[in-house]
Amino acid sequence: MKKYKKFCFLGVGLLPLVLASCSTNTATKDSQDITEKKVEQVATLTAGTPVQSLDPATAVDQTSITLLSNLMEGLYRLDEKNQPQPAIAAGQPKVTNNGKTYTIVIRDGAKWVDGTHITASDFVVAWQRVVDPKTASPNVELFSAIKNAKEIALGKQAKDTLAVKSIGEKTLEIELVEPTPYFTDLLSLTAYYPVQQKAIKEYGKDYGTSKKAIVTNGAFNLTNLEGVGTSDKWTISKNKEYWDQKDVSMDKINFQVVKEINTGINLYNDGQLDDAPLAGEYAKQYKKDKEYSTTLMANTMFLEMNQTGDNILLQNKNVRKAISYAIDRESLVKKLLDNGSVASVGVVPKEMAFNPVNKKDFANEKLVEFNKKQAEEYWDKAKKEIDLSQNISLDLLVSDGEFEKKAGEFLQGQLQDSLEGLKVTVTPIPANTFIERLTKKNFTLSLSGWQADYADPISFLANFETNSPLNHGGYSNKNYDELLHVTSSKRWQELKKAEKILIDDMGVVPILQVGNAKLQKEAIKNVSIHSVGAKYDYKKMKIQ
Repeated sequence: MKKYKKFCFLGVGLLPLVLASCSTNTATKDSQDITEKKVEQVATLTAGTPVQSLDPATAVDQTSITLLSNLMEGLYRLDEKNQPQPAIAAGQPKVTNNGKTYTIVIRDGAKWVDGTHITASDFVVAWQRVVDPKTASPNVELFSAIKNAKEIALGKQAKDTLAVKSIGEKTLEIELVEPTPYFTDLLSLTAYYPVQQKAIKEYGKDYGTSKKAIVTNGAFNLTNLEGVGTSDKWTISKNKEYWDQKDVSMDKINFQVVKEINTGINLYNDGQLDDAPLAGEYAKQYKKDKEYSTTLMANTMFLEMNQTGDNILLQNKNVRKAISYAIDRESLVKKLLDNGSVASVGVVPKEMAFNPVNKKDFANEKLVEFNKKQAEEYWDKAKKEIDLSQNISLDLLVSDGEFEKKAGEFLQGQLQDSLEGLKVTVTPIPANTFIERLTKKNFTLSLSGWQADYADPISFLANFETNSPLNHGGYSNKNYDELLHVTSSKRWQELKKAEKILIDDMGVVPILQVGNAKLQKEAIKNVSIHSVGAKYDYKKMKIQ
């Protein structure tokens, strides 16, 4: 989570802070340093949705993952180039047994927020908990590279057979099923974070359901959050027990959910907001502003189509193809959004994964396109196979943010215009309800999104494997499943074949690759934006 990916961030009192730093231009270096130290390291940032989970095992939405990645830390964390660097680990892993055994040493000084030391067994317990069927973790597929993980997830083996063990308090040994070139990237994900054993015993099933029911170990502490899934505000503060606190400048960061772009812009211009998301006319208006920026994310928005149960309409391949060809993706990203988003060429986004041999972008072919005539032809074919003589209706489920609602209305118009007799309704709902309905397959169409966990095509393609908990539409193709598990030198080519099968079946309809356009106050420095994994890293953020 992924992850039903979404958005951005707010600020108090920045204007006087900026003026204060400007007044030091003629001062000596010493007086400059003193003035900078007096700048209050407090900001308020916006989020697109409430936090859905504080449990690394169950968090899949972008808001929760971003928050967890700043409250907690795993063995590795991503640098500015999205490469995993040692965090709780003392160094890079020692890899033996032909790439199948990883030995990692825990760094000295790594502590939980209560001052107790982090141990190797904290990771063992955490990972066993993710693959345990009782946890029902949507992240379980991320652990499939570890020996026995799949068998445990299917209930065929006990969770303590997971091939991860602690050698003393400081050393962790992991055995993989087969060599996995991106395994160190996986170790940087929130799902791989440790859990304090004492906290798990104390809170049990309630772990991660409230601010009080977690113990963290990252650069920041969670100092305020009234309710998971409901609160529109929360606050994090500097963790004085963090092993690398010397690199943490911010004393406090407040967050506030802002769903409407115009609301965010007004607060930003009023000095109450330190950054604000942009799209549509607002993006056009502020493009030349010095505080404007945009980043292309490894994030694909797509239509999931429920092919399970009694839904005969979407079980028809020609209906699904008609839906895909009916969508003018270029108009959506250029005319409606204009925030740096681009039309999808396939499920896997551009500029994310590159062939290890020739360095070519995996997403170098256009696999989907707008073609109204083709849409009508597939719709006519469907009419001959199923009864479409009467008005047919589909409900499109979207999250209740402004971005999703506008995109939903655009898609509604496109489908009704091209597919004669089809009526589409758009249903916006809160993020927590949206995720719940997808999980229970209680939907017809949904506008969903996924941001890559790591820079490999499988981060997207594995979501649509038959038994994946993230395969909400119920797509299934045996050949597709088999191609995902090829480990030979032909792996890259086989993954390309798999994506083409998925698109040919229209198991999911790619719509756009998300651009992250925003305004951010000039005084804010060193916020890392990651195109994969957790979106924002505030560890080195500071206000000048």
